Amino acid sequence: MNEPMFWAWWGWEPLQFYHYMKGQAAGIAGQTSESLGDWYKQLHSEDVVKAAAELGIHWAVTHFVKGFGLDYEQEEIARTAALTSICHRYGIKVFGYLQYGTILHETFFQECPQAKDWIQLGETGAPQLWCGIPQRFLPCIHADEHHQYLQKCIRHGLQDVGLDGLHFDNFYSRPCYCPRCRKEFRAYANAEIPPENALDNEPHHDPVVRQWIRFRCDRLAGLMEEISRFARAIKPDVELIWNPSPIRGTLNQAALRGTDFRQLGTRAGLLWSESGNFPGCRDGRLIHQVNFFKTAEAIGYRTFSTTWMRDVEGLGLPQTAAEIALNTAESAAFGAVPGSNWLLRPSHLHDLLSQGPLCRELKRNLDFIRQHADVFVDSHGDGEAALFLDQESPAWEFSQSYGTFLAVQELLLRRHVTFDLVFSESAACRRPERLVLRVRSRRPQASVSEPARVLDISGQLGPTTVSRIDHAAVAMTPEMEQEAERIIAALGQREVTVSAPETVFVEARRTADQRRVLHCLNYDNQSAPAQVSIAFSAPPAEVLVLSPDWEATRLVPSHGSIELPAVVTWAVLVWNDQA
Repeated sequence: MNEPMFWAWWGWEPLQFYHYMKGQAAGIAGQTSESLGDWYKQLHSEDVVKAAAELGIHWAVTHFVKGFGLDYEQEEIARTAALTSICHRYGIKVFGYLQYGTILHETFFQECPQAKDWIQLGETGAPQLWCGIPQRFLPCIHADEHHQYLQKCIRHGLQDVGLDGLHFDNFYSRPCYCPRCRKEFRAYANAEIPPENALDNEPHHDPVVRQWIRFRCDRLAGLMEEISRFARAIKPDVELIWNPSPIRGTLNQAALRGTDFRQLGTRAGLLWSESGNFPGCRDGRLIHQVNFFKTAEAIGYRTFSTTWMRDVEGLGLPQTAAEIALNTAESAAFGAVPGSNWLLRPSHLHDLLSQGPLCRELKRNLDFIRQHADVFVDSHGDGEAALFLDQESPAWEFSQSYGTFLAVQELLLRRHVTFDLVFSESAACRRPERLVLRVRSRRPQASVSEPARVLDISGQLGPTTVSRIDHAAVAMTPEMEQEAERIIAALGQREVTVSAPETVFVEARRTADQRRVLHCLNYDNQSAPAQVSIAFSAPPAEVLVLSPDWEATRLVPSHGSIELPAVVTWAVLVWNDQA
């Protein structure tokens, strides 16, 4: 059995970038030049590495290549090498941040003038910009010279700097109208690239628009595979993280950015789940990342959570121990990689060095996961229902089909129905006894085989209940309540029934040795502990109940049920099936 993986953000921008952005980069805003320099120096110190190692962190993600130019960044890359050496002495492996998706052209073109021909162009011939920032151009996905430059960076990082892994940020593509892309698309589709505004209106009925979306998604997926193969040829055990911004509520990322999470995930290994969905109960909403994590498991990659508080990107950092507890528990319970996107930010670094309340809470939870590694490592989802989204419709009518998909997840979570996600008919049919909830697109689905138990879900739930960005509905609507009742009736007799407030989510899993596991997470953990009871149709002899908040407890079901101690944030139930 492998050890659990715990990670920390370690400043993935070099100091020159923070100065370049005048201190307005994510999580750094408000720092003076002097305080920024002091923080950055401390970030690379042995004291910080030692404190993080004692906390339990054993993977760091730090700066390597930001996009100024490889030669221009050599001084900061030397700092990365020095930090990597210190980290290795304390058992911490290091990912180096390698910017895929933007070129800081003011310096890059001085170092590499030919790179002017690598840039994505809009319909008017002007460069495509990263988030509208004039200093940051996007490279074309068909510029082979850019990929050769990336290979040079990869080789330098793995062989010379000593990195254990690489983090490719902004791995996506805006629509590009450069001569290369026009030529490649004519060869692909025997057609001209449509106008960019053709992507705005769903559903996409035009077959050329569909080919254009698929053309870009296929190219990025192929590039991911090529880059991975190149890196592993240099260092076979290298770990690679990708941030293709794969899921953003009901924004159609396949159309807008060429990123199809179902294609990328099968090649990725590790992906960021970057969003403002820091878990909790805020403004009447239950905010969570369950969709990110369950999607990862369904496709076969793992997720690093780099979430922040909505509306304050990079600055919306946790301030209470309860927030730390829930963020860590959510990642661990749903099979993601627990860690910290906040630990080493300027406003929080003092908490690490002084062993303050936030770090004590993080350590308490990481120690709990490590202590019970047999429950977490290599576990897999074991939901009573499978939620099935077909392969093609998301690219053509994403807002409708994916909005419904998210809304159904929301109602299942609030009604304590455990579920797994599936994206293929073969996966849907894998367990014939399980109820399959099929989200249909408005056009008929071709079906090779039919699950034994299938319930088609109305396609009208999504846009009215799920925002384009957040994954959480404001409240259960009457339509969702009605659909929930229909699903629960279709489930029939349930092996495990949970009685708990709506703010408690449950996740059913199996350990590597096939024990049953049920995680109970209280998303309203800043208000009051939750009362939770569990009823079994075939009660086990006993249930082991684990939590960071109390000693391990063995409960014997009485009349087929158990009552948990009050759940502050997280309780984990473990038992064996009845023989």
